[in-house]
Amino acid sequence: MEIGKCHCLTESNGLRVCLCYKSPMQTKISVLRGLIDAGRLDEAVKFAGKFPRLGDEKVVITRAREALIRPEFFRALGRDVDAIVAAGRVAVVRKYSISDR
Repeated sequence: MEIGKCHCLTESNGLRVCLCYKSPMQTKISVLRGLIDAGRLDEAVKFAGKFPRLGDEKVVITRAREALIRPEFFRALGRDVDAIVAAGRVAVVRKYSISDR
């Protein structure tokens, strides 16, 4: 990984998310905690939703990620997108917040 290198992806809804590494030692967890610290919780949910091991929060976080990416689909199913996303935000903060360091 190069210093200052950015990895960008475009979600299906057109949202472009870039992760820029400031140092070669920055981990995915430190990037996630940076998003949480900056209050960018929707981005944190999307980022964490790709982690392979989420433990007890896996269903909540991955469902929230999908609701952020495809809100129309969840509304068509009669689901409350705002409630699903809010639960995902809480789960990500609870699992990866500063107090865990």
